[in-house]
Amino acid sequence: MRNQTSIVSSVIHQCMQLRLPRRHTIYTAYTRPDCWDALRDPKHPLNAAWPAFLDHNAFQAQLADKLLDYPSLRRFQLAVMERDGDENETIIAHAYSIPFFWPELEGVTDVDFPHVLGTLPDRGWDSIVARAIRQHCIREGLPLPLSYPQHITTMDKGSDLGFLCSTADSSMSPNALSALSITVRADRRNCGFAETLIEAMKQVAREEGLRVLVAPLRPTRKSEYPWVSMEKYVGSTLSNPPASLLTPSAGTNENPFSALATS
Repeated sequence: MRNQTSIVSSVIHQCMQLRLPRRHTIYTAYTRPDCWDALRDPKHPLNAAWPAFLDHNAFQAQLADKLLDYPSLRRFQLAVMERDGDENETIIAHAYSIPFFWPELEGVTDVDFPHVLGTLPDRGWDSIVARAIRQHCIREGLPLPLSYPQHITTMDKGSDLGFLCSTADSSMSPNALSALSITVRADRRNCGFAETLIEAMKQVAREEGLRVLVAPLRPTRKSEYPWVSMEKYVGSTLSNPPASLLTPSAGTNENPFSALATS
């Protein structure tokens, strides 16, 4: 792995190539853990950006903090800091990601890559974090967190080798990076920061020798349409939504798919 100074220099160089304003800089949590200090306030704008039902995810509350607790995972957590005229810094966006060993990716060529996508864990965000943290603890000789959700080992499909492979396999070096979230302060959206953080993730992955970047998706706008079941929401398409979803429950007149189409 490359040293942290090299990684941060590369990320900042990538930021400059994308022509972000000079008063903005990207840092990792490894080199600048203080960037995250302001987020201890639950009312911080970046903490309030996500729907409440995602924040109430017990699994997220149990393991998400480990991304900053483990030093070797901090280099994958990125923050965009903005400087004012007095050179005071404020965090306006951040991105979380986690490296993991994807056994099915070993020996796969670029041409064959689409065929292994189906081997990613079915439970998405929860499973990829649990897999990566378990592998990290084995590699580093650390005990699993007391809050580690053992029940996920049986709730996911049996081919999730992140849980079922031997200790020797689990201790292999990561070969993939999973994006987990990108959050931009409301008054700084539509300025290219999310796109820049995606490019920064790619740059970190390249610096670390990881082959691919994947991203589990979460239904972040589902709470806006409570009359639609989760199964129908995630199984529908914008181009051809089921007729049963076009009529909201009594007391509301909004078509959820017309709203989604413009997001």
